[in-house]
Amino acid sequence: MKEKLKHVKYLMERVVCRVGIWNYLEVARPVLSAHHGSSSVFVTDVVVASHVFLRIDRVRMSQELPHVGPYKVLSRASKVVTVEIDGKPATVSIDRLIAAHVFPYVKSLPGSIL
Repeated sequence: MKEKLKHVKYLMERVVCRVGIWNYLEVARPVLSAHHGSSSVFVTDVVVASHVFLRIDRVRMSQELPHVGPYKVLSRASKVVTVEIDGKPATVSIDRLIAAHVFPYVKSLPGSIL
């Protein structure tokens, strides 16, 4: 008899626990998820830059830079850019480019620090 009472008590505790969890789940509201991937894939600087760096798509030696350039942009399309490499035009995917922020050429004046 004592065993049956322990078993019934155990079952009642489980039922109360489940009812409590169900009540909690009915009241709880889902948390809005963060949108980490919502930023645009292409940086606008590449779209308007006059010069760009080109990513090297091969295994690099240690201490070798990941990008080469800067190269002058000749023309643009939606996904490709034509750049001047060694005096010849080359078509490159926009995914491989980083904008180069180049300073305009400044002619130094006589006696100036430049």
